[in-house]
Amino acid sequence: MKAFASFAFAVLLTIPMRADDWPRFRGPAGRGVFSDVQWSGVFPEQPVEWRSELPGTGVSSPVIADGKVYITSADEDAGKRTLLCLNVTTGTELWRKEFPFTAYRKHKNNAFAASTPAIDHGRLFVLWQAREVSTLHALSLDGEPLWTFELGPYTHGQGGASSPMIFQDTVYVAHDQKKPSFLIAISAETGEEKWRIERKGERACYPTPGVFQSSEGSPEIIFSHCFEGVIGVEPETGEKLWEITPFGEFSQRAILSPFVTQEGLLVTGSGAQGGERNVVVLRRNASTPGGIEEAYRVERGAPHVPTPVEKDGLLYLWGDLGIVTCVESDSGRKVWQHRVGGNYFASPICVGENVLNVDTDGNVVVLATGREPLERSRVSLEEESRATPAFAEGRLIVRTKSHLMSLPVAAP
Repeated sequence: MKAFASFAFAVLLTIPMRADDWPRFRGPAGRGVFSDVQWSGVFPEQPVEWRSELPGTGVSSPVIADGKVYITSADEDAGKRTLLCLNVTTGTELWRKEFPFTAYRKHKNNAFAASTPAIDHGRLFVLWQAREVSTLHALSLDGEPLWTFELGPYTHGQGGASSPMIFQDTVYVAHDQKKPSFLIAISAETGEEKWRIERKGERACYPTPGVFQSSEGSPEIIFSHCFEGVIGVEPETGEKLWEITPFGEFSQRAILSPFVTQEGLLVTGSGAQGGERNVVVLRRNASTPGGIEEAYRVERGAPHVPTPVEKDGLLYLWGDLGIVTCVESDSGRKVWQHRVGGNYFASPICVGENVLNVDTDGNVVVLATGREPLERSRVSLEEESRATPAFAEGRLIVRTKSHLMSLPVAAP
């Protein structure tokens, strides 16, 4: 770990997150929901407010805080990764930080800028994974370096795609691969390691960690893995509080990021692109062994890559091959199923009374939330996309392969 002195560092701790920020992968609490907005679900005739070219390509998602949007990209030919800050209203570049890197083996659908940054209390956290060494960087929101933490090499052949998660001034990272494989908690203030849980290293998995409330009301950090299962740990000590292995032993990979529904159920999942897939919903129950149990699972219509989204008692499973399935979030009972077409790596989000996603060809598809399938609109961004969109200040911020775009949907 390397620390950097900063006169403004103590002030950063006093900067709160705003209610309309989008500070991590899938927004506040990783739920992908922004309810407090009135929007018909229909874009204007000229849907793109601004379009900014990025210095390279990537599949990471944008994050937004205090009127600024942060995004990563990578230029393989130049051997350079970039963290970019833009004005969310105009798309004007405010600053950039560059990081040298050497290209490594990865899946054709992955990118060298795959990890989504995370923001908390005036600090920005960016994870760059690489064969030589993976490094977590902490910066101020003005781009000033605060500290770095080296996690060691990342050698899995499909490439890295893990994103950090912040809770109560601690950064959590799932460094799941073959070897070295571990879960880690790092002080957001100092960059010091707080605890580490060694993993078996059975397979690389990519879920962003989540936060769950125990039956006693205390928070737990949730990590999900296809073969090592789902575990809940005590945030400060890393003590494993419970574990469950619900996904089976067939060849698979966990990509869905765990999140909690409005009813307090924990949504997880794992599967294979061309085989079995499971979305497994868990609940805490103090009377059961380990205090955790499966509430239900969805197999037919379960996605492999896109994480589902839940709103007002309905869970929307946006399938990789363009079939959207809506189930009741407390029981898993199917409400409807609707084919929208396309292929999807991005995860859906809810904006107002709408659920939307972006397919790999760059088409934004908007459906109405509720108990009947209804397509509101769709618009082409004219460039491929594999990144989950973000929403803040009345704007949908969408990352395509080499551009960042703003689609205004409501007055801020």
